Amino acid sequence: MVGLAQMLLEKSQQDKIDDLEAKLRRCEELYQEKFRVLDDELRRRTSANSYLEGILCCSEDIIIATDPESRIVKFSTGAERILGYTAEELQGQNVSELWVEAAERQKILDEVKESGRVRNYETRLRTKAGDIVEISLTLSPVKDQRRGELLGTVEVSKASNARSYQSLVVEAL
Repeated sequence: MVGLAQMLLEKSQQDKIDDLEAKLRRCEELYQEKFRVLDDELRRRTSANSYLEGILCCSEDIIIATDPESRIVKFSTGAERILGYTAEELQGQNVSELWVEAAERQKILDEVKESGRVRNYETRLRTKAGDIVEISLTLSPVKDQRRGELLGTVEVSKASNARSYQSLVVEAL
């Protein structure tokens, strides 16, 4: 009788072990599937980010992206060429510092809140050398598509009277 009880106990324990192993295998399968999904999403976002970085690098226009507090987070190569600043110099700086009339940007932001964007707005920016560049500005809010939360703004501008900062420096020499 003791032998039978011992055998039943061992069988019960083995069943529990087998059940736990099956659950563990299922958890591992779920983990691997989640990992594949996250890996695919990471690859997709990395590709999209590279594409957007390429736009900033290749554009001849002024492209400035800001966070919700108007701090510069991205600054295009065209903006560097026209305004004379490097992206690193302006990273984290308030974009209003580039404007000849800083209060004007707030007025434009208020208009964006009402109408959703501003297109072809004529204004002026100041270069690193202190020169004034007349621009035609399009400013749009950037929102999180899922939550509707404001992530910042993107400003795309064409300089209407600008020669590049580099050409101004060369002429000065």
